[in-house]
Amino acid sequence: MINIINDSSISLYIHIPFCASKCRYCDFYSDPKLKSLTDNYLKAIVSEWYQIQKNLPSQYQIETIYFGGGTPSILSADQFSFLFKEIINKSNRSLQCEWTVECNPDSFSEEKAHVFLDAGVTRLSFGVQSLDNRELQLLGRIHNAPTALQVLNSPILSLFQSINADLMYGIPLQTSGSFTESLLTLVKLPYIKHLSLYELTINENTPFGRHYKKLQLPDDNQIASMSECCTSICEEYGFEHYEISNYALPSFHSKHNEAYWNHQNYVGLGASAHSYIHPYRWSNVSDTSSYIHKISTDTAAIDFKEEIDGIKLANELLFLGLRRQIGINEQLFQTHTGKAFYNSNNKNKIDSFVDRGYLFYDSPWWRPTELGMHYADTMARDLFEC
Repeated sequence: MINIINDSSISLYIHIPFCASKCRYCDFYSDPKLKSLTDNYLKAIVSEWYQIQKNLPSQYQIETIYFGGGTPSILSADQFSFLFKEIINKSNRSLQCEWTVECNPDSFSEEKAHVFLDAGVTRLSFGVQSLDNRELQLLGRIHNAPTALQVLNSPILSLFQSINADLMYGIPLQTSGSFTESLLTLVKLPYIKHLSLYELTINENTPFGRHYKKLQLPDDNQIASMSECCTSICEEYGFEHYEISNYALPSFHSKHNEAYWNHQNYVGLGASAHSYIHPYRWSNVSDTSSYIHKISTDTAAIDFKEEIDGIKLANELLFLGLRRQIGINEQLFQTHTGKAFYNSNNKNKIDSFVDRGYLFYDSPWWRPTELGMHYADTMARDLFEC
């Protein structure tokens, strides 16, 4: 077990690897064949949390909680209640704790929503991906557009502080028109406060990856058009582009995601879950049965561990900072890494980004422009240290 002795504020992530079916693009650890292990898995998560709690500072405080997957909403109301009772209710939470549960439209219900509300869940995140039935079928989603819209218009959503919807572009056979129609429908819904809009990434170990050459993907011009639609439509409806793939109404940013981007401490529970307590990062085994066995024998389920040195930290701060509207605080960058952001080695490169309209200086912040956010990864690579 890794000894945790740092800052007492943490974020908590709980991974639920179960789902009704595996989407054709999904590269996250999940398995629809393992639902018979659910109860034992949930008990193992509780045991892992008890193991970790022993090493937390006595005055630790959870600032954000996130249930991700897989499909967390596939759990029953009783299973959720068990987790809430054994983990959340026995932990120290901030009074302003943001608590998110990922949901799919096909497994969401008002009964579960009431369980969430009674426990203190503040935020729901729905995996919509598209509101075009053909595109949903190609992705391997099991809900259809009418189901998604019925759920997203449910009045019970008004009782949560924030609702997020995920939407994808670059889907096979997708057009700029179909994507724009899906996005316009979402921004007009009354309960949506946050949107995650991201381009389809095809990984080789997925069905899409194995059949990549057969996919009829939108071309680069169509992708660029869809990306531009994200910015223009969201801006028109008051959504701030605060991270390269994330848009939110004012005051509705995802605090949990910001904890990751700010390199704040977080603990992940469950198979394949990642944790970061500076200067260490580690991850659990990506196998549900192995995870259950290790935890049940009072063995740490850690599969990988690394120490984040100054160079790696600087590179990660560059990569994450340039993808965000807020940018990079040069004072904090130097405090965390011992290095000046604007220095003799990269001064010419940074000046060129400014000249091209990608970056601007707003002391002590170096912020990407809207154009610059499209070149965030390129800028980061040019500034990376080896």
